Amino acid sequence: MTIELSRIFPLLDSRVIRSLNPSLLTLLYDVYSRYNGKKMTADETLDFIISEVFNLSIDKIKGVEDLISALLNLMGKCARIP
Repeated sequence: MTIELSRIFPLLDSRVIRSLNPSLLTLLYDVYSRYNGKKMTADETLDFIISEVFNLSIDKIKGVEDLISALLNLMGKCARIP
């Protein structure tokens, strides 16, 4: 069975959604299910994914140090401890 992502995420930019790693779709669906706004452009979809799925605030990244800190924090959340 094939399901079109544009039917699952009709308010997000389908090109952006198709470019995601399939492992992120469940996380995206969880946050998208609470979204009740307007249809998003590609840039707005990217911002939504960065802020809601990855929980990163672009506004708080002012330099390389902030970016590295944010990425390390993100990697730490994704790490599995046996």
